[in-house]
Amino acid sequence: MIAEVDPDPGEWIGRLVRIGKAEGFPSCANVVRLLANLVRGEEEAEALLIRILDHRLELATALARDPGLQVATVDFLSNVEALLRNPKVVELAQFEKTMQSATTDPLTGLFNRRHLTRIGEREIARCRRHRLQFAIVLIDLDRFKRVNDQFGHRVGDLALRKAADCMRKTIRDVDVACRYGGEEFVLLLPETERLGAYVVADRLRIRIREEFQGKPTGDSQLNLTASGGIAVFPQDGRELPILMERADEGLYEAKRAGRDRITLFHKERRTHIRYPLNGRGDIRMHHDPSGAWTLVRGVDISYGGMLVETGQQVDRDTVVRFRLAKSSDPVADPWELQGKVVRIEEPTALTRRLGVALEQPIPDTCLTDYILGGRPAAGESGGGSYL
Repeated sequence: MIAEVDPDPGEWIGRLVRIGKAEGFPSCANVVRLLANLVRGEEEAEALLIRILDHRLELATALARDPGLQVATVDFLSNVEALLRNPKVVELAQFEKTMQSATTDPLTGLFNRRHLTRIGEREIARCRRHRLQFAIVLIDLDRFKRVNDQFGHRVGDLALRKAADCMRKTIRDVDVACRYGGEEFVLLLPETERLGAYVVADRLRIRIREEFQGKPTGDSQLNLTASGGIAVFPQDGRELPILMERADEGLYEAKRAGRDRITLFHKERRTHIRYPLNGRGDIRMHHDPSGAWTLVRGVDISYGGMLVETGQQVDRDTVVRFRLAKSSDPVADPWELQGKVVRIEEPTALTRRLGVALEQPIPDTCLTDYILGGRPAAGESGGGSYL
């Protein structure tokens, strides 16, 4: 658009505004920054561009040729508004290279914290407008200080680059990976809900563990692992700083629970998130020592409990056992869980719902395998959903 010759000012501005609204970013402000390296709000930038386009028409009439948007901008901001005192012409490719260096971490090649803030605020605005979700994953390399202390900072830098490479190989093209500081990294996953974020984060955790435990880093064997926490817009917060705090709380839970794991911890009345099952999967229940395993309907599931629907007569405080078929390998031995009935609901005359508190938390692998129901996650690149 900047290179177009003799554009209609009204149509040009209208097109630019529509692009910004559709993509969810301040298009006029970005054009002003690109043309003159001036930072302006969207409304102020739009008004400034309208005046620049009018000045361009005046110059075209006086010169009998279109001077182009760049020349009109420099002349207007230097000689009319005097916003630029000593403007300098820079090739666009060189300008973009300079801007990239300002948004990229020089060690890992990932985006830096400044870019995360900018892109995160933009994503929040887009999701508010279109009522979408996005997830933030905070990843930390476990006990990384030991690497620098034992092997030196050169090996530590190699480890950070290797971890960054794992991230690039794991996320989609539409996702954003940033080095947040030290050995902390952040993934911003557009249009991704909580379980989808867990899928990609746990895939990254496994990849990091395999890369560091299976291959040397430089000439050193580091055996590094990673932990992570997840926050989702808008359920966990509607502002970027709040989302980062919630993700950090999840990371703290992962560290406290033993490291090398991703947590789905978040702040709400319940300790654990409930995921609807809607009858998906094969769940069998055993509640009578003299009876057989019976098929029940799964309603929802969490780390600490299950809600199932059955036609069997089961009393409160009854100890029950469950068998959940493994969707990833149906012929393998099923997951086995045990708990106590703590709540009974009767939605119909023929069925009742049993709220069961489990004796042990469901393993991460069981929870994700069962909720996904055998559906493959999206490929490791591209713009598809993680679920």
